[in-house]
Amino acid sequence: MDEKSSQQNEIYRGYCFLEDGEYCPPIPFANLAQAIHYLNLQRLLQYRVIIVDDSDCIIAEAIEGTITFPNNMEEQLHEH
Repeated sequence: MDEKSSQQNEIYRGYCFLEDGEYCPPIPFANLAQAIHYLNLQRLLQYRVIIVDDSDCIIAEAIEGTITFPNNMEEQLHEH
């Protein structure tokens, strides 16, 4: 698979932030399930985690272990 076709499959990206605002390079994901799994794993380890779509719009965020956006995501995760 070449780099261009690989980038086309990357619909979501995850970013981890330190308290001072520094962040690591994004982690690409091909689907929302992978991205949300990453958010759940990293939210307990990192100060802030965001998931963005291919337009760089934030679709999920966790700060200090708590999912802050969207508001009802935490409840939905516990239902499954």
